[in-house]
Amino acid sequence: MTRLWFFALVVLGVLLSAYPLYADGEPTGEMSGTGIIVPIDETFACVRDQKITVTMPTIKGMFDLKPTDHYNQPAIVRVEYTMENLSGKPLQIAVGWPTSGFQFSNQIEEILDPAYAPAIKLDGKPVPATFLTYADLADQYVKPWMEQVDKLLDSKPEVKKQVEAIRKEAAEYGKFESAQDHDEKTSPAMYERDWLQEIGVDKLVKWLVEHKYIRDEIPAKDVLAGGLLGFGRNRVYLVQEALNWLDPNYKAIEVYPILAQRWGYEDVLLDPDTNQLTDMVDALLGSESSFGVFRFPITLRPGKKHKLIVQYAQSLGGIYRGPGKWFGLMYIMEPSKRWGGWEKTTIEVRVPSEWAKVAIRPPTQKVGTSGGMDIYRVTIQGRPCENLFISTVPPAKLRDGNIPPDAGI
Repeated sequence: MTRLWFFALVVLGVLLSAYPLYADGEPTGEMSGTGIIVPIDETFACVRDQKITVTMPTIKGMFDLKPTDHYNQPAIVRVEYTMENLSGKPLQIAVGWPTSGFQFSNQIEEILDPAYAPAIKLDGKPVPATFLTYADLADQYVKPWMEQVDKLLDSKPEVKKQVEAIRKEAAEYGKFESAQDHDEKTSPAMYERDWLQEIGVDKLVKWLVEHKYIRDEIPAKDVLAGGLLGFGRNRVYLVQEALNWLDPNYKAIEVYPILAQRWGYEDVLLDPDTNQLTDMVDALLGSESSFGVFRFPITLRPGKKHKLIVQYAQSLGGIYRGPGKWFGLMYIMEPSKRWGGWEKTTIEVRVPSEWAKVAIRPPTQKVGTSGGMDIYRVTIQGRPCENLFISTVPPAKLRDGNIPPDAGI
């Protein structure tokens, strides 16, 4: 079976702006002078009703991939909020909507199936949005760390001069005139940037060894060089390694668990065989890359009910533990407690009847079948107290990881 990747949503932008974020309505502020986003608990927006509809993929969509397909068929998540402003004056909110189960590809400008592009509307009108990956969220920590690296480099002027020169060289990317020598669906400028950064890291490693700042035999020389330059994909790790080299008393922190807790993300899925939450060690889901935040502004007028609709595609994680195989996803609901008021939530899960088994938490009731879909539903009064988990089990003939000729898909 083709390796299951997270479904990559379209890139709408990755730059943070000055206004604060709200995680699924969670209001946040910034710690003075740090740029680190932290939650606060003040909002006058009341959610009168939340309707969550999750349509799970078909077995054919999960297993019968064409050679040109890059992703398994995702689930479709559609959420409708009926909201009201209780403040008595117009309320501008920058919404931060956490999601899980997908990631951007390494080439973030890759063109994906437009049918799965996110759609966000307020009172029927499209709302522009950006998406913050884990790396974007972590940059709230990395940016001040890089400033600290530069200050500490003042004590090593020769190293600082070399670092600044290499950074300048690597910044001069985007010179390709066409994508002739590259994947047509990706930005050639991004390839050039990554290539120049790799060259820059190698160049700094060689310089540091030649000038006896580090020994050639030490491991992970490229980690130190990448951290000093601020180059690489895991900058949280790289930059902290550089800080520790410059200041042996520096104590590294783990950013991922901080962000995961802040946004209500969990590294677990619902095991349909035990109906218990289980870690995702064997899931084809990355941890640090498996969640991110849609960010978009809305304005709620006083004395009026508004309808907010958010729809997007979300891939399932695959579990290959033990004798069976199953797939699952998580919809993050925990940040709902940050809203000023919350009346009820209705969850509807639509699962193709061909799946051998489905498990849902919180528990739902099967209310019928329509168009080959089994429909499960539950209404929760007040704020939901846990995230939504859905898992599906394929027929026995598909659980061994091979697709037999008579699978009928």
